[in-house]
Amino acid sequence: MTIALSNATPIRWNDRLYDDLTMIKGIGPIRQQWLREALNVRTFHDLAALTLDEIEQKFRATGKIIVRGKIDQWIREAKQRAMPIQQAIQQDPGLPKQPRVSTVQAVNTTPNDQTGADRWKPYASFVVEYQTRSLAGGRQTQRTKVHHIERDTCATWPDIEAAQLCQWMWEQLG
Repeated sequence: MTIALSNATPIRWNDRLYDDLTMIKGIGPIRQQWLREALNVRTFHDLAALTLDEIEQKFRATGKIIVRGKIDQWIREAKQRAMPIQQAIQQDPGLPKQPRVSTVQAVNTTPNDQTGADRWKPYASFVVEYQTRSLAGGRQTQRTKVHHIERDTCATWPDIEAAQLCQWMWEQLG
């Protein structure tokens, strides 16, 4: 099932459920897989949230050596790639200005805490990708791609799009 929107090209999404970290200079398919397995990095936001020291320590613990400057470059680029969503949130008066960030803390839980009716449960999941490709003559083009997992619907927009992306996601919630 696909949904056609104005200025959006619907596509089926069957290939990827995470950000393509190889879009970041210095991260190839092998490093991307290592980041996912070793540090649970699935998105640009996940990578941007880590510190240089956290990544470097994990590299060292697995016997790998990497220049700190490269790690710093990855984190900076991940922050830039994750930024369009934050900008859309700040520009849209209908969206909250500050995202809610939670910190996971080790706590003692009882069975009621894990199975209670008041437990948080996901009801909508989206995967957003900002993609780029090289064209003839050295030109580059970008696009925004989103997948609503539960409905298996997708949409794409030319260039880096935030406002229409947020609007589309909001409409999918019904």
